[in-house]
Amino acid sequence: MPRSTHLRSLAALAALLVLGSWAGPAAAQNDSARLQQSFKEKARKAEERGAWLDACRFYDDLVRNTRNERDREEYQKAYQRCLRRLHIFARNSDPSYRQTIAKLRLDKALNAFEEVIRTLHGAYPDRGRAELDQLFQNGLKEIETVLEDSVFRKHYLAKVDPAALTTFKNRMGTWPAGKFDSPKEVREQLRKIIERAASDGLPVSGPLGSALVMECAAGACNSLDEYSSFLTPTHVALMQGPRKTIGVGLSLERDGDFVKVTKVWPGGPAKDQLKENDRLLSIDGKSLEGMSLGAVEAMLRGEADKADKAVEIEYERDKNKKTIELTFREVRLPTVEKDTRRDKSNQHLIGYLCINYFNEETFHEVKDALNYLSVQGVQGLVLDLRGNPGGLFLSAVQVAELFLSGGVISIGQSSHPDFDRTFKVGSPGSVQGPLVVLVDGDTASAAEVLAAALKESRAPNLTWIMGQKTYGKGSIQCPFILKQTPLDNKLAGIRLTVAKLFSPSNEAITGKGVRPTNELDVGVDAREKAEELLVAEIIKLAMPPMDMRMKDLTKPSGAETMEEEPATEPMTGPSYLLLS
Repeated sequence: MPRSTHLRSLAALAALLVLGSWAGPAAAQNDSARLQQSFKEKARKAEERGAWLDACRFYDDLVRNTRNERDREEYQKAYQRCLRRLHIFARNSDPSYRQTIAKLRLDKALNAFEEVIRTLHGAYPDRGRAELDQLFQNGLKEIETVLEDSVFRKHYLAKVDPAALTTFKNRMGTWPAGKFDSPKEVREQLRKIIERAASDGLPVSGPLGSALVMECAAGACNSLDEYSSFLTPTHVALMQGPRKTIGVGLSLERDGDFVKVTKVWPGGPAKDQLKENDRLLSIDGKSLEGMSLGAVEAMLRGEADKADKAVEIEYERDKNKKTIELTFREVRLPTVEKDTRRDKSNQHLIGYLCINYFNEETFHEVKDALNYLSVQGVQGLVLDLRGNPGGLFLSAVQVAELFLSGGVISIGQSSHPDFDRTFKVGSPGSVQGPLVVLVDGDTASAAEVLAAALKESRAPNLTWIMGQKTYGKGSIQCPFILKQTPLDNKLAGIRLTVAKLFSPSNEAITGKGVRPTNELDVGVDAREKAEELLVAEIIKLAMPPMDMRMKDLTKPSGAETMEEEPATEPMTGPSYLLLS
């Protein structure tokens, strides 16, 4: 999930797993309102007791299930507030991070802070949010927050004189705002604050001083948006090293108080055991009633230490309850799936192409799948992007070209010319027949770029977007590794939003998503509806089989520049074009 992808790097620090989304079918309207109120109360209580992961999960579910824009905005702000507290908890609960802070000299910490501010100010696409004074104020708010945080207080303030701490808190609350002309001036202002902390009686010559400086740096990063964050050495190691995800091979969505299966992954432990639409009731004897989807997913996925361990799942199918035992192991969801299906009259063959996510191989796999479907003689095509969390932006641009005869794919807004431009079709594709694109609330990032491009740049009489409004994340994040490696010579860095993406008609994707041309209620068999629409159009237009055999396409216009002329050294390579 989009938010999940952003939080995966916290897994080793705070035992975090995938945060879910509430995209499943609502029961009756009163049941939906009851469940929403229940989750709102659970989120509030989790926030009160400092259970930040639980609070994030519940607020995330509320955002995903709420159609009222005002309530949705309230839950979104609450989610971001809890996410920042979760980052604070994760950083300061990490023994490795605390050990590096303990060895970090104050001048080195200030150097790192200056580099962070310079990077944010220069690379963040929304310049108004990345002004130097704004970044500094956001950093100071982070310091004020950690002074009240129980984990930070335990490790850095346990022996501090309460009177001295109160004096410093009061000083922070009244510190005058200022205008800055350079990151160096911001650095000097923070140095003055640390010096005043010393005069107030705080032992900032030790680890506390460096910890406060790095908290200020982290606050400047984490305040920009929910996808930008400070990367500790542990975060960087997780990003750079291979990680295995262990699970049972299921995709899930909410179904009233419980959850249901939306996909059984090929080759996974659940294959031949569970089916789509099976309703999960309990895991290892624990009822799933009222549990956030993220918490349920966390029970069915994990790190390598879960391998070969068994989990007991109680489920319901056709009003019959059964219990099975599955064994955790490494499962990889294929990036592309394909098949064909005939209509009820057995006269028309419809192709089906599902893209689960976008990576370096997706473009070639989609080409191969289209060639196969063309040989089978399909007359229409269903392109399934439901549940697709995104992935490589360039991959989505390449796939879009396969379906477009020309026009705009996406419009980028960025501080760097590689992204601050219009991405147009450079090599027109061959798929010009009737196409239905399936989307839902979990269609995000790169998948939304593709859906928007097909909706606005393809012939409308041959193109239909069907399902529910998409997630609403149109941005690109890149990791920047701090050059000064200040934390005991261990790499630290920033995961930063470097571009915002818009549809071909220049409509924002972030916060708005892509609206379908043919909206469906959640829970309806979307593939069946798509095939019915295609058959009706095929009959009306007397469409022959689609010729989708792929010629050897060149890269999309500008793709060579994007790969071979990276913005900065830390952004080198296709892996840094990740949307989520």
